[in-house]
Amino acid sequence: LFSFVLLVDYFPLNVYGGKRNGYFQLYIPATEVVVHICMLSLIMEEIREFYYHYKEQKENNGSRILKKYFFEETWNLLDFFAILFYIIGVITRCFVTERAFTVSKICMCIDLPLWYIRMLHVFAAFERLGPKLLMIFHTVRYPNSNIKFITMTILFYSISSYAMITTEQQVIWLDNNNGSPNYSLLKDGSGLWDWSLLRNVIDWGMWKIFGQVNFFDYQLANSATLNSKV
Repeated sequence: LFSFVLLVDYFPLNVYGGKRNGYFQLYIPATEVVVHICMLSLIMEEIREFYYHYKEQKENNGSRILKKYFFEETWNLLDFFAILFYIIGVITRCFVTERAFTVSKICMCIDLPLWYIRMLHVFAAFERLGPKLLMIFHTVRYPNSNIKFITMTILFYSISSYAMITTEQQVIWLDNNNGSPNYSLLKDGSGLWDWSLLRNVIDWGMWKIFGQVNFFDYQLANSATLNSKV
């Protein structure tokens, strides 16, 4: 859902009475609301986990609580940066300016790969690699783990980069200071999803990972042309 929002449903805050998901007076799309609810639950869970860790260390007269929490379990450090980028993205999108929205979407696109990497912890809980001498053995013995890792790498790169590049086509910023809306949305911000988009994202990311670096006038799989600025 996070990937879907970044690709076709992430727009500036609706403060000018425009439409979101076909409805007026909806500040952000409904799909993004669901993402924020899920993220809020994750943040609350991390706070709860840290609270119990802090409480346990205090009862045992432990020292360097923060260091132990973040560096003895490096996944907690990853969670911290993922939440940090998310919070920055949420705060900056509250300002309806081109620069703030750009910062917001960049932060969200950085945040997405961090959560994809975090998902690898689910697989690591079942199959943790042993010492370095046995790494090759495990690589051959458990090919499914490698396939999952490669697939996630392709997905988070493809979705994040494609979402940032298509922003210019989805949100058109206007130069006016008369109080009227200073941006317009492609198709009023609705109906942007199409099944060919999935093919375009995979086609875009796959070729870039294998070395194709032509960012200008890129021909997509559905014969559309993707223009971008570098």
